[in-house]
Amino acid sequence: MKQLLLFIFFTAWFGSYGIAKANLVENEGALERLQNVIIPPVDFTCIRVLPNGDVELDWIPAAAGGGVFVEYQLFSVQSGVLPIATFGNINTANYTHTGAAANVNAVNYYIATVSNCNGVMETTYSDTISSIFMEINDLGDGRVFIEWNPTHQPQLTGEASNYKILREYPAGNWQVRKSIPYGEFTYRDTIDICSGFINYKIEVDHSAGCKSESNIEGGQFQDIINPYIPILSHATVDSLSQNVTIYWNQNQSSDTYGYIILKLVNGFWENIDTVYGIGTTSYTDLGSMADSQSETYAVAAFDSCIVNNVPPNYQTSAASSNHSTVFLESTLNICELSMSFNWTSYVGWGGTDPLTGYEVLMKKGNGYYEVIANLSAQQAGYKYSSLQLDETYCFMIRAVSASGLYAYSNRICKSIQPPSNPNFHYLSMASHLLSDELALEFYTDHTANALAYEVYKKGPTDFDFTIVSTIQPTTDDFYVYYDAEVSERGVYEYKVGIVDSCNNSNQITPITKTIYLNLDTDGQVNTLSWTDYEGFSGLKTEYRIYRGENGNYGTNPIHVNAPGVRTYTDDLSSELNSEGGFCYRIEAVESTNQFGFSRTAFSNEVCMTLDPVIFVPSAIILNGVNREFKPVIKLYDFDTYQMEIFNRWGENIFTTNNINFGWKGTAANGGEVSDGIFVYRITFNDVDGKRYEKTGTVAVLNKY
Repeated sequence: MKQLLLFIFFTAWFGSYGIAKANLVENEGALERLQNVIIPPVDFTCIRVLPNGDVELDWIPAAAGGGVFVEYQLFSVQSGVLPIATFGNINTANYTHTGAAANVNAVNYYIATVSNCNGVMETTYSDTISSIFMEINDLGDGRVFIEWNPTHQPQLTGEASNYKILREYPAGNWQVRKSIPYGEFTYRDTIDICSGFINYKIEVDHSAGCKSESNIEGGQFQDIINPYIPILSHATVDSLSQNVTIYWNQNQSSDTYGYIILKLVNGFWENIDTVYGIGTTSYTDLGSMADSQSETYAVAAFDSCIVNNVPPNYQTSAASSNHSTVFLESTLNICELSMSFNWTSYVGWGGTDPLTGYEVLMKKGNGYYEVIANLSAQQAGYKYSSLQLDETYCFMIRAVSASGLYAYSNRICKSIQPPSNPNFHYLSMASHLLSDELALEFYTDHTANALAYEVYKKGPTDFDFTIVSTIQPTTDDFYVYYDAEVSERGVYEYKVGIVDSCNNSNQITPITKTIYLNLDTDGQVNTLSWTDYEGFSGLKTEYRIYRGENGNYGTNPIHVNAPGVRTYTDDLSSELNSEGGFCYRIEAVESTNQFGFSRTAFSNEVCMTLDPVIFVPSAIILNGVNREFKPVIKLYDFDTYQMEIFNRWGENIFTTNNINFGWKGTAANGGEVSDGIFVYRITFNDVDGKRYEKTGTVAVLNKY
């Protein structure tokens, strides 16, 4: 501040000179004479420090008086008592002082105006003007301290009220950084350039059309300050899109480059997006699920400077305090014509701007939302009991802060309809399964106000229907129920009812009757007969008859009957190569019904077993035509066959479990037996596990 003190000293000195000169005027007449003949002093307007330290001065020329103008004498206080320049033209208005070194210190100037008044040399003096000398200091914390002196104290007449701090970055690009009112001669500038050489200078405009400029000083500076932590103001749910929009204040750090949007997902904070521009102060989360849960957000600010982390990232502030949306849920009681609501608390307001309460908003039909209740900040529930049938209502909760901010919840809309009859309700199938269960399928309008579906059953020996199952509704139209209690032989009857939202049972389907299949067998001829299937909405087109052999059914039926024919005779005499177990099922087939689909329904399964058939030769001729003793057996369990041969002494001389491998007259030692009578024993099971045993004798003859 030594320049400023020097400036004050010379101002006081020249002020004393003016007082001394005034004392020379002895009376008012002499003063009037001086005013008429002495040329008044000039008025400085601007002083500019050039980049090389030279100084350019501007002033308003003196107005010619009664005296004769002699010259201007320009003095620099720092140069001594001799003028640094003289000007013989009264209209001279500027001058450049070379070698002034005003880039090192402030330089002070004044101008003496010399006039000749009737042979007497008179001199008037201007005010002293000082070049603006600016100094900068790196504070080491990402800021620069700037100080300077004014051109004059008090401020020059015509000079603007604000001094401007200009910054040059990049080279050639000067921008006004700040305007400081006269009287303040220091400023702390935050470096918002990642790294670079930055110049500063001071300017002040003058009403004469010129401006004063300081020296230029700069240095290599670096931004090491993270942006300020953003202030998140509120998070609200859009009533139409149900998306969350968050709002925050524009960051106080001028070098803020953008903002990071954070969201709490499954208990962990995730960066869901980045927005750019310091003036971007809102964000809409298109992936929000505010209609199914409360959503929590925070915001962090970042500038354009890279931090040498791995991987590198921008200088980023800490996250703001988080805000959580209000999540609204409701329960409709159509029987009471009421809706009950509960919601999560709004989180985020506090301190000087706390949560003050909640407002319940309602819109009826195509009307506008109205506040129907004002609740305290501690309340989280409300019941509305004035619903009207055949009307649509929408509700929201609005959280209110002390400053008047609003944060809306998700929207809930309900059409208040009485318990309605479904558009369709149809028991589409009752079919026996091979698992000894019976499958029911019903097709019902899930949009009807159903609390549950009740399955009614009447067994072959029951006198009336009973409820065997209660099924909860879903968003599907098709439901399947499996009945495992179908051990009785006979027809089973079913129907399905609806329990409406007021707990009334109604809308019962027509009765569906299953197919009961009966089997009569006579030797190798089976006669099938069955009851009619009842319940299809479409026409019955046919009955398909399926026969399973040894537990396996083919994909194609063995016969197809017309829908009015419910008997069939199956002759199995051509099926003797099987193991003897046969089962039957009947399938009723529906045409496309009024609902656009068709179904089939199976009967119960009935099975029977044919008695095995066995042919045993009575003799073999070794080396002859009939050289192998091998029985022929039909309709038995192939895996259970065994044949044994015994000699006359009861010794076992041959055993086989392969029906295709007979006895060729071999002895126990592998040789050939002699003529004689031998005993055989043949054992096997049928497919039901019944044991069969055949014994007898076989004669062995030799052919020579």
